[in-house]
Amino acid sequence: MELSIVSKDELLDSIPWDFDTDDNVVEKVLKAYMQELCYIIKIAQKGEKEGHKISVIFNKFDGYTAFFSISAMDKPVKNEYNWFGQNTSRWLYAGCIQVNKDGSVSTHH
Repeated sequence: MELSIVSKDELLDSIPWDFDTDDNVVEKVLKAYMQELCYIIKIAQKGEKEGHKISVIFNKFDGYTAFFSISAMDKPVKNEYNWFGQNTSRWLYAGCIQVNKDGSVSTHH
């Protein structure tokens, strides 16, 4: 299994500057990170048990969004893209944590 997972501290340090001192936002981001990370581990382990070569990516915030994905690297690459231009053909699970302009935090899959 190939892992590229941002640490909790790196993720929190990358929260957009206009919210990085807001304890409420920090707490919500941390909760979303822990929930997603637990689920990602379960999906990755399931993929490995099914015989897939798994790659896990969890990025720090780039702007207001921190993307994550689990890919089965042994699956063929197809011409399947989302509106971010990301090839999704190998994804087993993917999404992001979003800090919204109003200070709320949401996850999207």
